[in-house]
Amino acid sequence: MTPAHVIIPFLVSFLIMTSLALFAWQRRAERTSRIFFIFTLLVLLWLGGFILEILSPTLAGKRFWSDFQFLGICFFPAAWCFLIVSYLGLPVRFRHLGVLLLPLPVATNLLIWTNPFHHLFRIAPRIDTETAAFPILVNDYGPWFYRVHAPFMYLLFFVSLLLLVTAFFSKKGLYRKQILVLLIALLVPLASDIVYTTGHSPIPNFNLSGILVSFSGLLIAFSLKRQKFLDLMPAARSVLVESMEDGWIVLDVRGRFQDLNPVAEKMLGRTAGSLMGRSADEIQASLPGWQQLMSATENCSVETRMVQNKTPGHYDMNLTLMQDSRRRIKGRLILIRDITRRKTAEAEKERLYTELKASLEQTRKLQGLLPICAHCKNIRDDEGYWHQVEAYVTRHSDATFSHGICPDCMKKLYPDYTKSDSKDPGDKERK
Repeated sequence: MTPAHVIIPFLVSFLIMTSLALFAWQRRAERTSRIFFIFTLLVLLWLGGFILEILSPTLAGKRFWSDFQFLGICFFPAAWCFLIVSYLGLPVRFRHLGVLLLPLPVATNLLIWTNPFHHLFRIAPRIDTETAAFPILVNDYGPWFYRVHAPFMYLLFFVSLLLLVTAFFSKKGLYRKQILVLLIALLVPLASDIVYTTGHSPIPNFNLSGILVSFSGLLIAFSLKRQKFLDLMPAARSVLVESMEDGWIVLDVRGRFQDLNPVAEKMLGRTAGSLMGRSADEIQASLPGWQQLMSATENCSVETRMVQNKTPGHYDMNLTLMQDSRRRIKGRLILIRDITRRKTAEAEKERLYTELKASLEQTRKLQGLLPICAHCKNIRDDEGYWHQVEAYVTRHSDATFSHGICPDCMKKLYPDYTKSDSKDPGDKERK
C-alpha cells in the first residue's frame, strides 16, 4: 500500500505545474510563452507518469508508467534550452536548434519502448519492497542511460545554466531578479536528480526531484506575478531599449537606479555599473528640473538643458509612474529625448519670421527717388507706367486717403461760394 504522504507532494507539484501551463496558454500569442507552455506539459507528463508508477502494484505497471515518463523527461531539457534562448533573445534559429537537440531524445524513446529486444536502456528492472514503506521500482539502467541519455540531458541543463549566469552579470534591475529565480528553479531539482542518478538518494532508487519541482513551480509563479516573467523579458528589452534613440531610465520606489540604456549612459556621462542601486539624487545637479520629476505624483514632462561632450543641448524628460493595482507608486520610468534640433529649428524659424516681418514692413515704406509729373502729379512706377498719386501711395504704403479741398482750390474752382470772411481759421494758405 502506498502511503498518502508520498503521493501528496507529487500531486501538489502536478497542480502547480498545471496552473503554470494554463497561465502560459493564456499568453500563447508570444513565442516564449508557447515554449514555456510546452515545457510545462512535458514536466506534467513526467510527474503524472511518476505518480501512476508509484500507485501501480505490479512490475509490469511500474515499468509501463516509467517508460511513459520519458516522453517528458527526454524532451524537457531541450525545451528548457529553447525557453532560455527565447527568453534572453539570443540570435539563434530555432529550426537549427531543433535539428541539433531533438534527434537524440527521439532515439532514446525508441530504445525505451523497444528495450525488451536489446536491454540498452534497462537491464533487469525489479521491485524493491524492503527499502521503504511502499514498493519502489529499481530501474537498473543500462549503458544508453548512463553513457548517452544522462550526459546529454545534463549537458543541456549546464548550457542553460551558463547562459543564465552570463545574462545575470550582464543584465540589470528586474531582469537580474528574474534570472536569479530561473537559476534557483533549475538548480534545486537538477541537484536532486544528479544525486539520484549517482546513487546517493536519501531513499535508494527513488527520485525526489518531482517533489522539489513544486518549489521551482512556486518560484516561477512568484516571478510571473511580481517580476512580470513572460511579460517583461530581456529579449524584448534588448531589442527595444538598446535600439532606442532616447535615454531610458528605471528607478525603484526609493528612487534608486534599476536600469538604463546606453543612450542614457551617454547623456548622463556615467556608466550603468556606476549608477545601479545608487540614488537618483546624484545626478540632480547636472539636470535642472530633475527634482520636479522625483517629487511628481502624476505623469509629467519637463524641459531641461545639460551639457553633453562639452556641447549644451535641450532635452525633454518624460516621467511615467509605475503603479500597482492600488495605484501605489512602485517605480519611475523616465525617457529623456534630445530636442536640441527641434529647439534650434524653432529658433531659426522665429528668426526668419522676424526678419521677414521686418522686410515686409520695410517694403511698405516709400523711399528713394520718385518720378512725378510736374503738371498732373502722376507717379511713374519701375515698369514705366504712370499712376495717380493716390493709387501709387496706397499700393506701396500703409497710408490711406480722405479727399477734401484746400482754400486756394476752393477760390479757384468755386469763386461764387467763397467769401473772404468765411475762412476756416484752421486752414492756412500757402504763400
